[in-house]
Formats: sequence, C-alpha cells, structure tokens
Amino acid sequence: MTRTPEQQARVERVDTVAMAMMEIMIGEQRAVQGAVLADLVALWIVGHSHRDGGDKTDKVRTAALSRFLEVVVRLIPINEQLVAEGRKKKAH
Repeated sequence: MTRTPEQQARVERVDTVAMAMMEIMIGEQRAVQGAVLADLVALWIVGHSHRDGGDKTDKVRTAALSRFLEVVVRLIPINEQLVAEGRKKKAH
C-alpha cells in the first residue's frame, strides 16, 4: 500500500501513541484495560457533536462509534499477525 507522506506520518504517530499507552496498560487486568479503553472512547465520542444538538448530535455520535467499531474489527487480524510475527506485544 502506497501512502502519502502525511498518511505515513499519521500511521507512525498512531503507532507511537498506541505503544506508549500499551506500555502503561501491560500488567493491568483485562477488566481494567477494557475500562480504560471504554473511558477513552467515550471521551472521544463526546467530542462529536452537531451544531443543532439533540437528535442530530446523537446521530453524529452513533455514526462515529459505528465507524470506530468497523476500524477495530478490521485491525484485529492485522494485529494478530503482528503479534504472531513478534512485531507487537499483547497488552496483557
């Protein structure tokens, strides 16, 4: 896959931040890890709103969460392969 320099920089930044967060969560119980991730996602979703508020904000947030979950599902096999190759560690 060919990436623009901006896309490559974003991928590298995501990897750096994700690895830093994973280092913090290593050794924590899975329930704690899950709660941390849920809290961070909830805070991220709160940042999605519509200027008209109400139902429109609910729809924006539902769409953002749906897209987020699609990306998570797509990343599972990729991360499984990286873990199997020793290029990533599991967080537990």
